[in-house]
Amino acid sequence: MPVILKKSEAAEWQDGYPGMDDLDMPHVEVLKNAKTALIINGEHFAVGLEKYKPGSFDSHYECDEVYYLISGGPIKVTCEGETFVQKPGDFMYISKESDVHFEIGNEMFIITFVYPSLGEIVERYRKKYKKR
Repeated sequence: MPVILKKSEAAEWQDGYPGMDDLDMPHVEVLKNAKTALIINGEHFAVGLEKYKPGSFDSHYECDEVYYLISGGPIKVTCEGETFVQKPGDFMYISKESDVHFEIGNEMFIITFVYPSLGEIVERYRKKYKKR
């Protein structure tokens, strides 16, 4: 399909991320408390909307991801000893295999662009963090 158009007002919000709530991940509680809306889940990428409450957590990335902070924050992101502060209107890129610490100052609303597709990402996390 060469063109995909989705209207943001048609987003279907849900609690957490589908397929990840039963995993033994260090930041699974943060994911459960997030509100998410998958906009596009293409063959090779996904685009979604996310809402997070204030808090902090660590995350290991099984994907390449670009965030655009629409509102809220700021988000303090620490990776490999370097700290970045993202404010509304800023983009941030996080590469696959990165270990990142997040500190969310206020409730935030972001749009995320991920590679590969969400299904492939969930499968990678499932292999790594499946409860035993």
